[in-house]
Amino acid sequence: MITLTETELELALMTYLAQASRCILVLDIATPFLEEALPPLAELAHIVEVLDGFCREVVAYVEPMVGSCEDAISRIPTVKSLSRRGLLLDRDSVPRIRIPLYTQGFRKTFEIEIINLRLIGTTLLYSIPRSCDIPPLLTPSALYAYYIVDGSMRDLVKQGFIASHYNIALILKAVPLELAILSLTKAISGDGPVYGYIDRLAKYFLVGKVPHVDIALALCLGYSLDDVYFVKILEEGSNIVKMLRLASHSIISSPVCRKMKRHSLYPYHRRLIAREIQHM
Repeated sequence: MITLTETELELALMTYLAQASRCILVLDIATPFLEEALPPLAELAHIVEVLDGFCREVVAYVEPMVGSCEDAISRIPTVKSLSRRGLLLDRDSVPRIRIPLYTQGFRKTFEIEIINLRLIGTTLLYSIPRSCDIPPLLTPSALYAYYIVDGSMRDLVKQGFIASHYNIALILKAVPLELAILSLTKAISGDGPVYGYIDRLAKYFLVGKVPHVDIALALCLGYSLDDVYFVKILEEGSNIVKMLRLASHSIISSPVCRKMKRHSLYPYHRRLIAREIQHM
């Protein structure tokens, strides 16, 4: 993982995606109706242009948490352009897979349906930092796990702290995310994204393998590794120390995330986490 300026982004993406003939760019758009929930639009257009330059085919996937893909098409110029070029994936045409998830307390399991982007290309996510009262949701791969779950089933993933992390890990094992592009140009501070406010950070990107970016973002925002517990589930213990070293290097080289104001519910949530872990 590395902290990059915009001019260095193209080389990094070429290095990471040299063998990828087809890239699927998943866009982190909480809702197209709020400007603060959108990534920097000029930056988004630049990233699509960069990927277009060396990937044989670049397609995008957009499924907002509030609103629809059609809303994103009508409001975001880059998404509209991709749609006109036939480079926007239709949710109904993407292969699907059913996986078992846990209910709270691991009392039983149930099945949900998710889209299987892994079958059709190399998947990467473009996202911005945001504060949140549920720590798993603040990281790129946890957001990706929610975007590929059908909207009617997303609430089923959140089953208390421990079960939520296991569910996110199960989704990511079934349909892994290859690369995260985290823009530090813009972030959502406070009770975001709906009640938050925009923080302008710095013209840098965190680009790299997803667990590294997840850990770096969590540590930058003042969370601990336990707050992204699904990373521990996904990765063997021997890899965690190495990932922490990489993440710590990123924090030293780009401390701008520390400017963000965390969600106001976080101290309360932290107490719930501690209580739930004690009862494991």
